[in-house]
Amino acid sequence: GLYCCNEWRYKEEAEKLLLSRFSSVKEKDLRISWYKQLARFEGLQEKWSGCLEYLSKIPDSMDASCNYWQAFSLYNLKKYPQALSSLEKIVENEPVWKNSTESRILYALVLAKNNRMQDACNVFAGLEENKALSDEMRLNYVRILIESSKNEQAFALAEKIDSTQAVYFQALAKFNLNEWSESALLFEKYLAGEKSDTKQKTFALFYQGYALFRNLNFSQSCDVLLDFASRYSNHELVWN
Repeated sequence: GLYCCNEWRYKEEAEKLLLSRFSSVKEKDLRISWYKQLARFEGLQEKWSGCLEYLSKIPDSMDASCNYWQAFSLYNLKKYPQALSSLEKIVENEPVWKNSTESRILYALVLAKNNRMQDACNVFAGLEENKALSDEMRLNYVRILIESSKNEQAFALAEKIDSTQAVYFQALAKFNLNEWSESALLFEKYLAGEKSDTKQKTFALFYQGYALFRNLNFSQSCDVLLDFASRYSNHELVWN
């Protein structure tokens, strides 16, 4: 069972094994250890409520790993204040986890969901400086920078990321900076991308049309906005 615990592909088999033997376990420490493993298995399978249920059985035996899985589960269940409370225990009391990449990334994401944008930016900045972010996580950082009105910084970082989503953020940053010509061109590039997000495309098309209008390209702007209105007649931005 412990061997299986360390192999993701065996996690379901390991859980069944532990559950089958659980009724015979009387020693408190071993019982606590098994609850921790079962909570981890639930988390690995994205069974967030199940993970929290197992952790609730050991409230006085939570270590940093338990706090992490608790926070991660709460985050995925959109219970952001509770997730922050759990993570702050790690930040305050557990130097190893405080400095681990995965806990710092989760901490930044949770801070943002709790509207602590500057704190989230500070955590992400440290991770970026340490070259600890994947492109996916860098996109999260870019998004938070834009939401914090740090558009120049967001654009500079998005330029370093080779993805269609990064182009959208570049365009949005330039839009927020009133740099209409460059914004319109970037939205056009994003809309031409094969991997553009369907929902985001609707906003990109409207923003492109508006940017063209502000750049005094009235004819082209009219064509784009009419195309937007005909395609998405029920969209929230149609009447703008």
